Amino acid sequence: MARPHQALLNRASEFVTRAAQIQSARELGDALAETVAPHGFPAVASGRLDPSGEIAALHFAVWDPRWREIYEARGFLRLDPVPLWAANCGTPADVGLLRARTPRTHPAQEVLRAAEAFGLNGGFIAPQRAANNHPGAVAFVGPRDPDHPVVRFVLCGLASVVFHRAEALFNRVAPSELPPLHPPLTARERECLRCFIEGRTIAAAAKAMEVSQATIRFHTRNLCAKMGAANRSQLTAIAIARGLVEGESGDLFPG
Repeated sequence: MARPHQALLNRASEFVTRAAQIQSARELGDALAETVAPHGFPAVASGRLDPSGEIAALHFAVWDPRWREIYEARGFLRLDPVPLWAANCGTPADVGLLRARTPRTHPAQEVLRAAEAFGLNGGFIAPQRAANNHPGAVAFVGPRDPDHPVVRFVLCGLASVVFHRAEALFNRVAPSELPPLHPPLTARERECLRCFIEGRTIAAAAKAMEVSQATIRFHTRNLCAKMGAANRSQLTAIAIARGLVEGESGDLFPG
């Protein structure tokens, strides 16, 4: 007796082998749809997202042309709960679950009601991350949510393969080598960071360095960008966690 979902596993395996040879995003989308449509997901899409949930770069969308026309004409891109969830939550989710969690008064209900006419009541959304940490997602949509953990597992695997292959087709790939352990900082940036590690405020750092507070804010923005920090607290925490400080008065970024 065949194992449950063996057909999907077989199709997914064939797709993964084939994906590396596909040379266009459209062909990639068609191949994905061919793989999952027999298992209840006739509509598939992949793309990068803005934090707002809007699509920043669509790889492909294999949809019913009538649904796509309505989707674009009615501005559903700004309301769709599927990309909004992917951009802000980052965890896989059943589309039916998102429907249940969407308040009745939320504008996204307009999208959900319109989708019902096309039998798009369920599915699965698999958030992704691009090489530069930009959010993205691959969506599998159909009349119902996945009916088994194995199906979700397969869809997650397919989504990862599809998204990163699509990114490669758009020439957006990861660096070919590891970044340097310590980001290159200017002498003034190092001095500014030392002030923050010592607990100084922006005003106190400006006084110590004999510059304006605007200059300190400028250095702070550059430091956050280079070290992947959202604010001064994270900045100092990252510096200490990476061992960039030797004791309370040791040299910072020696050499």
